[in-house]
Parts: sequence; C-alpha cells; structure tokens
Amino acid sequence: MIKLLPKKQVGSKRNFLFYGGINVCITNCFLQLMLLFFPISVATFSSQIVNMSVGFFLYGKKVFLLKELNTKTGIKYITLATCLWISNWQSIEILSQYGLSRNIAAVIALPVLATASYLAQKYLVFI
Repeated sequence: MIKLLPKKQVGSKRNFLFYGGINVCITNCFLQLMLLFFPISVATFSSQIVNMSVGFFLYGKKVFLLKELNTKTGIKYITLATCLWISNWQSIEILSQYGLSRNIAAVIALPVLATASYLAQKYLVFI
C-alpha cells in the first residue's frame, strides 16, 4: 500500500533548500560584511533581523505552504530565530577562540544551524 504524503510535506526539503539558499545568500553576505566592522553580537543580531524578515514569508508561504501567517506562528518563528541567533553568535565566538577567522567560523556554523532551523520550522513553527 502506498502512503501519500500531504501536499504540505511534499517537496518541503527541496523548497527549503531553494528558498533557504536565497535567504542564506542574502543573510550571509550581510553577515560577512557586518563581521568586518562590528562585534560578533551586533553582526549576528543584524543578520538575524534580515534573515527573519525574509525567512518568515518565504518559509511560511513558499516552503510550508501556509495559507495565512498569523501572530502565533510569528511568535514561534521569532522565538526560533532568537535561539538561532544566540547559537550562531556563540558558535562564531567559540570557533574564533580556536584561531579561526570570524568569517570562516560563520561559514562552518551554517550547515548545523540550517539543519536545526529546517527541523524546528517543520515540526514546531509552521505546523
């Protein structure tokens, strides 16, 4: 017997990678620039604001196919974004203490944060 997935789940990983790629490019370019001029906390916070602004709409509407984005979903998304910001900030801080440049540390942290973001959005935020 073939079990069909709901339309909401079909292609969500592929869509997340596509739209996430767009969001990551915008956000990471902004982060890399900010890291050249500002402390890690300011740079990561600023890039997280950009990420949230672009991501909430793209992920909610284009990846997880919600018909409407409501306040409850927005609060969950902001909570997730805050956790990801702190994780990103701390990851860069820790990795840079081992002699890596802050820019390289940001790139290294990216796949782990993206994976955590996808799973949290799929199972906790956009449900």
